[in-house]
Amino acid sequence: MLGSSWSLSATVWGVACGLMWTGGQVFVLWAFRAWGVSRTMPLTTALQLLLNATLGVSLFGEWRAPGALILGSGGARAHHARRRRLLLAGAHRPRSHGRAAT
Repeated sequence: MLGSSWSLSATVWGVACGLMWTGGQVFVLWAFRAWGVSRTMPLTTALQLLLNATLGVSLFGEWRAPGALILGSGGARAHHARRRRLLLAGAHRPRSHGRAAT
């Protein structure tokens, strides 16, 4: 067998992560239906970039090079500003497609 040996702890963590991923996918699919793809994709992409960068810095100690934290923080602020403009433009209001809300 390739890789590391099986453990109950790894299995529990794997199941927990899978459940969280499934919950996230359900919410993204709901957003596609409620808001449409053109409004949902920029928001989900921006949030993925921000959360991945934040977790990378806080959990894994990334961005240790001189100036990397400043450069990365500037990029995160730019994404946040774009997301905010989208929300102010009406992306936060679900559209009705003639279907009953579920």
